[in-house]
Amino acid sequence: RRAIGLTGENGMARDVQRLADGFRFTECPRWHDGAWYFVDMSDDRIYRLAPGGGPEIFAEVPHPGGIGFATDGDLLAVAASALELRRIRDGKIAQTISLAGIGFAVLNDMVMDARGGAYVGGLGEGLPEGRLTPSPIAYVAPDGRVVPPGTQGAFPGGGRAFTGEQVKQALRGGRLPGTGYEQNQAYLNYIRRLQSGTSGFTCYASLQMPR
Repeated sequence: RRAIGLTGENGMARDVQRLADGFRFTECPRWHDGAWYFVDMSDDRIYRLAPGGGPEIFAEVPHPGGIGFATDGDLLAVAASALELRRIRDGKIAQTISLAGIGFAVLNDMVMDARGGAYVGGLGEGLPEGRLTPSPIAYVAPDGRVVPPGTQGAFPGGGRAFTGEQVKQALRGGRLPGTGYEQNQAYLNYIRRLQSGTSGFTCYASLQMPR
């Protein structure tokens, strides 16, 4: 895979430039403090790439997925197969948060909120067979606590996959099938965070694909 730079106006790509190559499977790019950060899932590494420079190994995490930055500047990284969220400070693991026992088969991407909390999603099961079962979404508070599903303001997964058209209708003022008002609003707020680009390509692209 290659690291590609895009420049343009109104969300339209105008120029494509190769910034670096030699990677195996890159994902989850984030722009932070004047540099790109991204993962190589197959090489167990997180890279930093500043404009005009080459890629630097920022940290090593087994099967990394989504990444994001806490309010104090620490990087949070999903260790997908280990079912863990890891806090990285100065290139070293400062905290490991287990997300086992929630219902994940494997973790995937992540989106941060303004307080430094993390919404972590999974892939579900059945990818080799060309299908994916629904996966939960876990919320990890800024202090590292995994918020239980029954907490006020937290909602369980919908138990079904929403189609692209259903999501679009809900974003235009409708409601996702089978949800109450507060549950619908929580889901839509999460989707809007994905669409803002802070979640990386994996989740954003999946919301754009017709199903």
